[in-house]
Amino acid sequence: MRTDPSETGAVLPDGSATNTDEDANHTGPTNYFQRTPTTSTTGGGEFDDIVVWLPANILINRMISAGRQL
Repeated sequence: MRTDPSETGAVLPDGSATNTDEDANHTGPTNYFQRTPTTSTTGGGEFDDIVVWLPANILINRMISAGRQL
């Protein structure tokens, strides 16, 4: 998932054009890529995905609060 350049969190419909790590994260795998943010001029392409680990109890609590089924 890509966000707009102003970093407001808006989702853009297209993933990274030059970075396979971001493209892989966009497909919803069970293993995500995390690395230092880079620009499109960097070897390997841009990378700005934010990956955060949430303990299961926090995730479940947030899902219940949002009315989501487990």
